[in-house]
Amino acid sequence: MPPVARVKRAKALFLLILSAFTAAPAAERAVNLVIAVDRSGSVERAGTAGTIRRALTDFVLNDGPNGAPALVEGRDMIGIGSFGGSWKLDLSPTSRFRTGRPSAAKTIEEMPFGEGVTNTAEGLYQAYVLLWSIADPGALNIIVLLTDGRPNAFTAIFDVAGWCGGGSPKKGYITALIGPSWPPLPPETPGERGIYTLGLYKPEWTAAGDMTLVENRDGCRFSESSRLFSSDASIFLERDAYGNSTAGPVYPLQSISTSNPRAVRYAAINAADNMAARIRKDSAIHPILIVIGLNEPPQAGEPLDAGWLAAIANDPTHRDARGVITIQAGQTSGKYYNTVPATLASAFQDLAVQVGNWKAR
Repeated sequence: MPPVARVKRAKALFLLILSAFTAAPAAERAVNLVIAVDRSGSVERAGTAGTIRRALTDFVLNDGPNGAPALVEGRDMIGIGSFGGSWKLDLSPTSRFRTGRPSAAKTIEEMPFGEGVTNTAEGLYQAYVLLWSIADPGALNIIVLLTDGRPNAFTAIFDVAGWCGGGSPKKGYITALIGPSWPPLPPETPGERGIYTLGLYKPEWTAAGDMTLVENRDGCRFSESSRLFSSDASIFLERDAYGNSTAGPVYPLQSISTSNPRAVRYAAINAADNMAARIRKDSAIHPILIVIGLNEPPQAGEPLDAGWLAAIANDPTHRDARGVITIQAGQTSGKYYNTVPATLASAFQDLAVQVGNWKAR
């Protein structure tokens, strides 16, 4: 090779190597993140509201373990909502989650833990709507579900008797009381083991609290006692208010009686399962569903179902009771964290690392 050609080749190779070291790093994707927090009565009974507040605040506001913030003020968007039976929008999606008014920290501090049931399908649906309000397909879109129990409520439209508010269909949520454990399965007979169904409540948070009866209830028997809702509406439909099937696939329904606690529990779990599947199947914004299961002390009541929570996250590392990895192909995969109060903060720290990895891809 002529000397001039060798010099030109060496120079070109030098410039190529130099450009590899000096090229600007690929821009990270923006993050749109919605957090749905279970604020049901079990949290209050267990006394873990403070633990949840601290872990959430650290995740949203503090730097991750690598020293870089997982969520960047001015670029990333955060929305926060909480649910018991009803949904409360605590923080509308904002990129000023540190310095805005209210800030995320103030929102989390004022989150109304207390009485309430677990309407997981409502929480997931409203979080999904909130994520879609941002509608950014190019971003990293994430829903974080933090919950400590199995669903025991769902929102639906009920056909009621003529004496109840003029007989017009009513939208609200119905619930069944929980027992201290699972198994045994919830009873099918109302009153057995002190377990009843109750209704009909507003799915939107009100100043009166979580369990506020729906309006237009003149003449309704549930207006006298929420245990009497089954007298006004004896059955529920096999779809919730948002189109999710209540008939399966987790627990096939053997009854649609509104007085049957087992039927109401099965319907609540099925509705939440199908809502999670809708989120995972979204091919427009590809939401990642992160589920954090908080195992509460025994005084909180019925334990969560870690296997089911991992399944709704579509966690590719989860193994079922047989040791088999089960994942829904063609749906977005997420991650499940099985925690206790002492490990909740570390789960959020790990999530911060995962967010950093995902947005760099």
